[in-house]
Amino acid sequence: MAGGGHALEIFKHQRDKADVLSCLAYNS
Repeated sequence: MAGGGHALEIFKHQRDKADVLSCLAYNS
């Protein structure tokens, strides 16, 4: 289960990064 939790953290980080990029694209 520890590996699954790590994958979830990676997924969350990727999603957060995508949110930031979409915000920058929207504001530009």
